[in-house]
Amino acid sequence: MRSLTPFWSLALLALTGCPSADPPGEPAAAQEPPLVVASWEEAEQMVAVHRGKVVVLDLWSTWCLPCMKEFPHLVEIHEQFPEDVACMSFNLNYIGVENETAESMRDQVLPFLKSRRAFFENMISSDPDHIVMDKISLASIPAVMVFGRDGELVKRFDNDQGLYGEGFTYQDHIVPLVQELVSAK
Repeated sequence: MRSLTPFWSLALLALTGCPSADPPGEPAAAQEPPLVVASWEEAEQMVAVHRGKVVVLDLWSTWCLPCMKEFPHLVEIHEQFPEDVACMSFNLNYIGVENETAESMRDQVLPFLKSRRAFFENMISSDPDHIVMDKISLASIPAVMVFGRDGELVKRFDNDQGLYGEGFTYQDHIVPLVQELVSAK
C-alpha cells in the first residue's frame, strides 16, 4: 500500500478535522502542529477542500515581526469558530538560496507554531518567497486572505496600498469580517 504524501496527509486531516483539545495522556507541550511543504497551488487546493466553511489563510514568516505579532490572533479565530472557520498558515521563510531547501525551514518554523499552539493546517512554501509573491501580486507580508463559504476570495488584507496605516490587525480588520461571514449562514 502506498503511503500518503505529506500534502495529502494534511488534506486528509483537513477533511477529518483536527482536534483542538489535547489528546488523552499527551501534554500540549509534546504535540507538534501539522506542518507540510507545499506549493502555492497546493495551498489553493487546501482552501478548496474547505468549501462550506470560511477560510482564513495567513501568509507569514518568522523574520517578519508584524507577522509574528498578529499570528496568535489566527489561533484565537481557530479556537473561537472551530465548526465554521478553517484556519491555515502559509510560511514564506524559504527564499531559494543555494544549499537550502524548503524542508530545511522546518527547524525555524515548527518551534514558533508549537509555541503558539497552531494546531491547524500549516504549510512551508516549496517555492521561494519572491516567486509566490509574484504569483499573487503581493509586495510584502504579512498578508491574510479570507475566503467565503463558496471558496471565493472575499478580501485580501495586506498593506501594499497603505490602506491600513501602520498595517492591518486581526482585531480591527479580520475578526469583524470573519464574524460577519460566519453569521451570514
